[in-house]
Amino acid sequence: MSGNFRTEVVEQISALTPVVAHWENLWAACPSATPFQHPSWILSFYREFQVRNPRILLAWQGSSLVMVAPFYLWHGPAEIVLALAGNGVSDYLDCLVRPAAEPIASGALSTFLKNEDAWTRADFRDLEPSATCMQAALAGVGGDLTTVEVDCPRAELPERAEDLPAQLRPALRRDVSRAPRQLARLGVVTLTKARPDDLEGHYLNLINLHTRQWQADGLPGIFAGKLDRSFFRDAFTGLAAAGLLRLLTLWLDGRPVAAAAGFVHGQRYYHFITGYDPQYRRQSLGSYIIFLAWQEAIDAGARFFDFLRGGEAYKYRWGATRHPVYRRILRPLREDGRSGMPQAEK
Repeated sequence: MSGNFRTEVVEQISALTPVVAHWENLWAACPSATPFQHPSWILSFYREFQVRNPRILLAWQGSSLVMVAPFYLWHGPAEIVLALAGNGVSDYLDCLVRPAAEPIASGALSTFLKNEDAWTRADFRDLEPSATCMQAALAGVGGDLTTVEVDCPRAELPERAEDLPAQLRPALRRDVSRAPRQLARLGVVTLTKARPDDLEGHYLNLINLHTRQWQADGLPGIFAGKLDRSFFRDAFTGLAAAGLLRLLTLWLDGRPVAAAAGFVHGQRYYHFITGYDPQYRRQSLGSYIIFLAWQEAIDAGARFFDFLRGGEAYKYRWGATRHPVYRRILRPLREDGRSGMPQAEK
């Protein structure tokens, strides 16, 4: 990709309305894009968390949008941090770059970092190894440090759902085969999948089940905050409309007892969150609802089941392997030409 390009920095979310269709097309054209870079997810983050200082870098080549870098400025007690939208509620972060436009992206990012003089630290988290914010060669940066941040375990899926039990370890295979039999003794078991027109009820059941499960262990869960609940509702709604959301609910005699929410795109299923009624813990509902999500992933054509961030032991029971994500911290170049990277970060 060659030729002239132009960039703009958008500081008002309302100004993005005419860009959304171009943004969706760009997302669909990027092989490495995840649901966490979809416009529905990013715009929900800006809106629902009421981000005060958005900085969305756009690069155009003619009428084609070739890059979206959704940043914002966060004013901390001692620093002004430049971060990627979705920070704290997403598992993979990055900007979107149309294939073959990587040189444009590097130049646009370098110019942006030089001209946006408010930041004292750029902190890009949850980057896959191939991420643009991980790989881009940036000119004029005073400090540049990359570290491993956390694992996102990932398991390979069989081609057919009926082959799944044979892939599991004996103890796990026993749990997921025993669970439906035990539940059937207690009542009528059904499984439903949320549609865009009945998403709200499924979403509320997910919140309730996840919160009850975590509170049974003395923890709040991810839906504890009002802003978090409103963000996930809005983001799920957008991803459901885009055909990416998979929200399963398991019912016992018409009462929800377990739920799992994930996203499917390309060859990957992104397992986002589960919840189950803790009174059925002995029926291995936690493992069983994941097993049902695996079946859904296979039916959707996924080849990999991504457990997302966190190296919890249960993920490796499913045969997942380590896939680290990275954190890149940048410091601006000081006027004297020296690195701005504090000693503690080197």
